[in-house]
Amino acid sequence: MTEGSASDRNREPGLRFWLHYAEREGALTEEAGDRSLMVLPQSLQERFGLGETMVVTTDPDLAREDGAVLLIPGHPLLDAAAGRVLDEGDAGAVWLAWPVKPPPATADLLAKARDQIGIEHGRIDPGGEALPRYAPVLRVGVQVTYFVRDRFYEREEVWVDGCTGLALPPRLEQHLITLAHVEGRPQRLAVDPDLELALGRAHARLTARASARLAILASDSASAREDELKLAAAYYEAALDSIAERARGALPERQRLLGAQAEITRGERARRLEEIREVFQPAYEVRPVRLHLLWVPTMHLPVVVRRGEREFPCALRWWLPAAEFAPLPCPNCGACAPLVAARDRLVCESCLPGSPGPRAVAAVEPPTSVQPPVAPAENELPAETKAAAQPELPWEAETASDHQAPPGSNQSAALPPFRSSRQSAPPPTAAGRRVAVSPTPAGSGGVLPRVHDQAEQFREHERWCQRISGIGNKLAVDFWQAVISHDSWPRKRAEAHSPLRLLYQLYGEGGPLRAVGMLPGVLPTESHFATEEPEQGRLHFTGGGLKAGGSVYSFGLRWHLVAGKPAVEEVLPYADAVDGRFASSGWLPTAGPQLHEWAPKPRSPLDPVGMAVWNVDLSEVGLPLVIRCLAAWSRVAYEPALEQFTPAATGAALASLVGRRAGFNRTRVEVADDYGVDLEEVKAAARSLQGLLQLSATRLW
Repeated sequence: MTEGSASDRNREPGLRFWLHYAEREGALTEEAGDRSLMVLPQSLQERFGLGETMVVTTDPDLAREDGAVLLIPGHPLLDAAAGRVLDEGDAGAVWLAWPVKPPPATADLLAKARDQIGIEHGRIDPGGEALPRYAPVLRVGVQVTYFVRDRFYEREEVWVDGCTGLALPPRLEQHLITLAHVEGRPQRLAVDPDLELALGRAHARLTARASARLAILASDSASAREDELKLAAAYYEAALDSIAERARGALPERQRLLGAQAEITRGERARRLEEIREVFQPAYEVRPVRLHLLWVPTMHLPVVVRRGEREFPCALRWWLPAAEFAPLPCPNCGACAPLVAARDRLVCESCLPGSPGPRAVAAVEPPTSVQPPVAPAENELPAETKAAAQPELPWEAETASDHQAPPGSNQSAALPPFRSSRQSAPPPTAAGRRVAVSPTPAGSGGVLPRVHDQAEQFREHERWCQRISGIGNKLAVDFWQAVISHDSWPRKRAEAHSPLRLLYQLYGEGGPLRAVGMLPGVLPTESHFATEEPEQGRLHFTGGGLKAGGSVYSFGLRWHLVAGKPAVEEVLPYADAVDGRFASSGWLPTAGPQLHEWAPKPRSPLDPVGMAVWNVDLSEVGLPLVIRCLAAWSRVAYEPALEQFTPAATGAALASLVGRRAGFNRTRVEVADDYGVDLEEVKAAARSLQGLLQLSATRLW
C-alpha cells in the first residue's frame, strides 16, 4: 500500500478524532504506513484501561494479522472518548478582528436602509451618526439523539442574533466561520446581549428542526411498523384458530383448559402488539454541546421612522462582515416581520389593532424528550377532519348549510357585499371513490384515529370533503372582499416565501388583482366559484371568475388550513389549475396582455437575478410563472453556493426548474437561448438550485 493511501486512512473521521483527542491529553503518535503508533500517558491508560503503547489502524487485514486495534466508527474506545468530549462541552467568547476597510458613511447606510428595509406608511430618516459597535452573536450546537426503532445521533447548529434571537443571514454565518479572532477585548464599545431571549429562540429553532426530522424518520418507518404488526397479529390469530379448532370436539374439562389457554394467548397478543408499537414510537432528545458568544463588528445607525408628524425612533445594525442589515424585529412582539408605522406606534402587522394578536413566542425550555404522534398509515384520514365537529373562529361560525355544499358545486356572490347564494346539488357518492389523503400542513392539528370500518371511512371522507368545500367557498367570498377593502389577513396567513406574499411585496394591497390580470383602478363587482374535491399531496383549490368592468377574469386560489383557518398560498388566473400545472389549460386567459407585456412594474426594485427573470420571461411565459420563480428565488437568494453563477444563468436555471413543474415543456436549450447564456452554466446552476430548493410534484416553488 502506498504512502498516499496510508495518509488517506489516517484522515478518516474516527481515527483522526482519536489521534487528536489523545494528543490533546498528552499522547505521542507516529504514522507508520497504514497504522499509527501511540505512547499513552498515565491518565489515558487509567481512563480507558489501556497499556502504555498501542497500534491503531482502519485496515481490517492489518488488524487481524498484526494485532492492531481496528479503530472504526462504533468502536467502544471512540464512543467513550466522544462521550467525554461531549460532557466537557465547547463554550467560550471571542472577539472578531475589526475590518481594515473603512465602514460605509452614514448617508450611504441610510440610503441602503431605505432600499432594503420597507416600513409601510413610514419613512426612514436619520436619527444620528452611524457608530462602530461590537454586537453579540450566539452559535448554539446540540447533539440530537433519535429513537426510531434504532438509536442514532445527529448534530444541529444555529446562529442567532445575541440581542433579538433572530436567525442570522446565511452569508454572515459563512463569514463568521472564517474571520480571525483577536486576543483580549478590543477598546471598542459593545452592545449588551439578551442571552435569555437569544438562547430561548435558538433552542426553539433547534427543536423545530429535530421535530421535522423526526417526522420524516417516523414516516419512513411507518411501513415497517405496519408489517411487523400484521405479522404478529397473523401469528396470534393462527394460534387462536388452532385452539378453537381443538376445543370443538374436546371434553368439557379439556375445553376449560383450552379456553384458559386462549385467554392467555389473547393477553400475550395484546402485550406483543403494544411492545411493537413502543419499539417504533419515535422520539428524540436534545443535548447541548456548544455555546459560542462571538462579538461581531457592526455599525450602529440611529434612525427615526416618520409618519406625518409622528416619530418612532429605533436603531439599525449593519453587519460589517456580510455588508447587510440585521432584521429589524417588531418592538412589541419581537417577531421578524414587515413593520407598519401605525398611528401611535411602530409594530408588525400582527400587532395592529383588530389583528388576531402578536405571534406566540416559542417556549424557552421544551421537554428534553419529545414523542410526536406516530406517522399515519395510508388509510388514515387527514387532520382537517378532526375539527369537523368543532367549529372555530369566523370560518366555522356559519350555519350548518354553509358547510354542506358538496365539493365542486358552483357558488356565486356579489362584490360587495359578499352574499353567496348556495345552489343545491346531489352529494357525490362514495361508491368506487378512492379515499384521498390531504397534506397536513404545519399547525393544522394531529391525525384522526384509524377508521377500520370501510363504510364509516367513506362517511368520514364525505364529511371531510363537505367541510373543505364549505370553507373553500366561504374563503373565495372573504378573500376578495379582504382584497377590495385592503384587509391584511390574506398576506399575514400566507407563508413567507409563497407567491401570494411575493405579490404583495411587488404590488402592495392590489397584488391579487394584478395576478388575475386586472389593471390598477379596476375592481370586481360579482363572482362565481367552486371548490374542488381535495386530493392527496396537493393544496386545496377554489376556482371561479370575477366580473369587473364588463369582463370576467378567471381565478384560482390554492390554499390549505393552518390552525383551522384557510391560508392562501397562490392566486392564479385559471379556474381549473387544480394540480398547480397551468400551461396545459390554455396559457392565454381573457386578460392575456395584462399578464404579459402590460403587467405593471414592481413598486420596489428586484435584484439582478429577479430582473433577469422579469425581463426575459414576463413576455415569454407570463406573470404567474415569473411570480413562482421569484418566490422560489426568495428562499435561496443569499446562498453562497449560487454566487459563482451569473444572474442570467441563475435566472435561466430557475425558469427551467420552476417552469417544468408548472407544465411548460421548454427544453433547457431553449431557456438558455432565451437568456443568452451558456447551456453548461445553466445546467450547473440548475443542479445547485435543485439541491437547495428540493422542488417536486408537491413543492412547485
